Amino acid sequence: MGAIAVVTAMSVATTVAALAGARARGIRRLGGPWAAGLAASVMLWVSLVEVAPDALAQLGAARAVVAMAAGAAAVVALARLGHQRLPVAAVGPVLGMALVVHDLPEGFALGAIVAAGGLAAATPAIVALTVHNLPEKLAFFTADDRQVLPTWLLVAAATVPEPLGALAAVAGAAASPTVLSATTAGAGGMMAAVALGTLPEVARRAQSMRSFVAAGAAGTTLMAGLALVLPA
Repeated sequence: MGAIAVVTAMSVATTVAALAGARARGIRRLGGPWAAGLAASVMLWVSLVEVAPDALAQLGAARAVVAMAAGAAAVVALARLGHQRLPVAAVGPVLGMALVVHDLPEGFALGAIVAAGGLAAATPAIVALTVHNLPEKLAFFTADDRQVLPTWLLVAAATVPEPLGALAAVAGAAASPTVLSATTAGAGGMMAAVALGTLPEVARRAQSMRSFVAAGAAGTTLMAGLALVLPA
């Protein structure tokens, strides 16, 4: 239950902080491209630096690539489906769907790391995902001022998927290590697809790619610094 509690606490705390920030005018102005750029850089770092090397070591190159590609393909397929159902969707619904789509495997990945190595070993991943969740959820809550969905539904979409993913990881802890590794690699592929596909759309729609790139560079620098000071 430790892994589920850790992921749930992180998810609830970042949702509360992002919801509070979304109601502050000064922060709201930075919510779109800046938040999306920071989220994309941290998410891509977790995918390529935290998840991919372990997948290569445990699965081998071929299976690791297939698993990550499958996760990325799932995001692309679901995003296209969402666009078909919401042909006039603004950034808010698109980003919200991306949030739900990738938060399930993200919670699974973090839950698996905590369950396998304990809290100390999972510290870098916890910090990384917390750093990325804050701006990502802020981008979600501030993406569209015309959002008509009730607040409770937005909060649920931002909070519930990660604990559900962690629950699945704990439930599957007794399964084959290969299956667990493949699923975690798929989660990494989903994160990469959202970082490279969905989140840049926020900046493109806002016509603010410079802010997106600047925030991405800041996020990459932050993650590099954390990698130097946090335990391996």
